[in-house]
Amino acid sequence: MIPRSILLAVLLPAACVPAGAQVRGEFLITNHGAKGDGAFDNAPIINNLIDQLPNTGGSIVIPHGDFRLGSPVVVRKSYVTIRGLGRSSRLVVGGGVADGILVPDDSTRISGVVVRDLQIAGTDWGLYQTGVKVVRANDGLHVDQVSFTSLSRAIFIRASDALQVTGCDV
Repeated sequence: MIPRSILLAVLLPAACVPAGAQVRGEFLITNHGAKGDGAFDNAPIINNLIDQLPNTGGSIVIPHGDFRLGSPVVVRKSYVTIRGLGRSSRLVVGGGVADGILVPDDSTRISGVVVRDLQIAGTDWGLYQTGVKVVRANDGLHVDQVSFTSLSRAIFIRASDALQVTGCDV
């Protein structure tokens, strides 16, 4: 039998981890100044966090709220995950912005990009808006449990091997 004092010494520190704590390689955008008020432009914060990820990748976490994008979220690295906490985690593609999440056409192939567990919403019916646009050769792209609303095109993907799109609402 394990003495109670040893058990408490082991379990108590784990129970005291703050709710806003960050796992290594994972960035919660609100810990870096993002605001889910539907008005603040969060794209520069999200793009800066993606740029800070190591070459081995990592995750950008979108919490509950309406996170407006005044420009696309641009992924140029492999093994980047952009994930929400469910459908109330929402990226709102602002007026005049064509793409929500963009993997641009660069010369090298990209691998392991994942977009999951969130909603991407358009706002500009005068512009052809796309939720996720991948124009770069890629391997293992996954789009899972993403809800696309008020967009001209939910997903556009070119030159993909081992693509998985599952559980999405368009």
